[in-house]
Amino acid sequence: MLKVLSLFSGIGAFEKALENLEIQYSLVNYCEIDKFASYAYNIIHNVAESYNLGDITKVNAEKLNDFDLLTHGSPCQSFSLAGKGEGGDEGSGTKSSLMWHSVNIIKHKMPKYVIWENVAAVTSKKHRHNFDKYLKTLSELGYDNSWKILNSKDYGSAQNRERVFVVSIRKDIYKIPFEFSQRNHKESVMRDILEKDVDEKYYISNSYIHDLVRELEKKLNKENKITKNMILKLGNINNPKALKMNNRVFSKDSVSPTLMTSSSEVTKIVDCRIRKLTPLECWRLMGFGEDYTKVKKSLEEKFHKGKDMSDSQMYKMAGNSIVVSVVESFISDLLI
Repeated sequence: MLKVLSLFSGIGAFEKALENLEIQYSLVNYCEIDKFASYAYNIIHNVAESYNLGDITKVNAEKLNDFDLLTHGSPCQSFSLAGKGEGGDEGSGTKSSLMWHSVNIIKHKMPKYVIWENVAAVTSKKHRHNFDKYLKTLSELGYDNSWKILNSKDYGSAQNRERVFVVSIRKDIYKIPFEFSQRNHKESVMRDILEKDVDEKYYISNSYIHDLVRELEKKLNKENKITKNMILKLGNINNPKALKMNNRVFSKDSVSPTLMTSSSEVTKIVDCRIRKLTPLECWRLMGFGEDYTKVKKSLEEKFHKGKDMSDSQMYKMAGNSIVVSVVESFISDLLI
């Protein structure tokens, strides 16, 4: 049976993909510092919290049990366009530099397979030196690397989310380079994941819409009245500089822009009235829709004495995760 070590686990997208594909595996450990995400991971994957290694900077690689597959969706904030661009240089202390703790574990344990996920910006000119260093380091350790930027909208998710995936295979396992195959997926739009009955709190107030109109008027340098159709049209443009990237407005027949981690940054959708995506809709976009209710209920029982909790943690867990269908598209080729 495949033995798995999951680092920067979040709610376990790699594990979810394995389960959906019915690939038998046993979890050696997972590693997640956020207590809400860790507890959600326990609920979704039916494992005890004792499996959590916690702070990756304190993990003793030499004491880890052997494993076949290491997955790490290491922190992207310092590489992301939405972050401060601090980078991930080894020893720099940024959140993204935690990736090098994964590399240290790989050096000590030399698993058969390694999968790394991060934002596409890590391949940009500014951060490419870290990306190349990662590839070179694993190559020197004895791995063949294959990588590709994949967009979730091409894999059955109604979300425009580009992420780079690196598959590294120990050279004594396969001699043929791994290739990311392109499969046909049913096109999906936001209408497919929307709830029918939505609480009033998710709808945008008239004052917010007025502020948005004023912002648009300022950016367009026009004094004429702006209609909702104009807002919708502007919302579908591909230039995020035209408006704040996460304040774009999309129709139900379009594709969501990349989910972020804050409720204030969640996409607005247009259907006579403008509203935010609900947390459940965000979980559906990531491939965890069927887990949402039981996770939310369990979190409320553990941390809120059975009372309703705010949506912020549910948004955060969705925004920090990986779209499961994207992982499914290539992990089966790697392991089956």
